[in-house]
Amino acid sequence: NLSGFNKLGVKMGGFVNRKFNSFTAQLELQYINKGSREVTNDDTHQEQYKFQLNYIQIPCIIKTSIYKNIDVEVGASIAYLLNWTEKINGYESLGVDVNKLEYNTHVGVDYKINRNLSINTRLSNSITPIRPHASGKTYRWNKGQYNTCLSFVLCYYFNKKIKK
Repeated sequence: NLSGFNKLGVKMGGFVNRKFNSFTAQLELQYINKGSREVTNDDTHQEQYKFQLNYIQIPCIIKTSIYKNIDVEVGASIAYLLNWTEKINGYESLGVDVNKLEYNTHVGVDYKINRNLSINTRLSNSITPIRPHASGKTYRWNKGQYNTCLSFVLCYYFNKKIKK
């Protein structure tokens, strides 16, 4: 029942892209940390709940320019779960296992600072549940637990060609 973006994580990797007529196709390889967290005591910052997942992810993205320095993007990815932990009140939980594969959709905005540097903001959401609810119950489209991730990434382009 946790919602909101309340856990910081790491996202790093590399990408290659290719410009076509009015869009750019981009293939990425990333390490990404996802999960959720609940801090219960503001004085001690003691965590009541922490769920941490570490993935290797391969996004395929299509970008198009909407303004001089701004691109919008959509895409999908597949992610492989490397490991995960779940703690309740600081103790390891023997919760429901997490699926090894995760399928995601992405939407985002890329702001070009200069020729080689940009800031990317991306919202991603898993298409299929990462694991069933602990109770095993489902309701309509809600088949289990899903990942939603909001990321802010600084991107550096090596060997970027200057437009003529």
